[in-house]
Amino acid sequence: MAIDVLPAGCANGHAPSPFTRGVAGQLIDRLREEYDHILLDAPAVNGDETTAELGSLVDGVLLVIRAGVTRREAVVEARFRLDRAGGRVVGAVLND
Repeated sequence: MAIDVLPAGCANGHAPSPFTRGVAGQLIDRLREEYDHILLDAPAVNGDETTAELGSLVDGVLLVIRAGVTRREAVVEARFRLDRAGGRVVGAVLND
């Protein structure tokens, strides 16, 4: 099994503005033709509305939660934003 990496975004963690829902959707559709599995690492949902929209284009979203740092309210807000955008949260990863 081979892994290919396609970097996107900026060093500050924000998605570039040209990465709109339409462009992202077209890219994901093309990648689905070539790959069995696609993993996207996106900025925080609460920090960028584009991230929630991106969640609606994929099969599932894993929330990454920083142990001892991320407040419960922030997780609830992220889940709300994803639900509102049509994203499907399939689980969470507790990270340090």
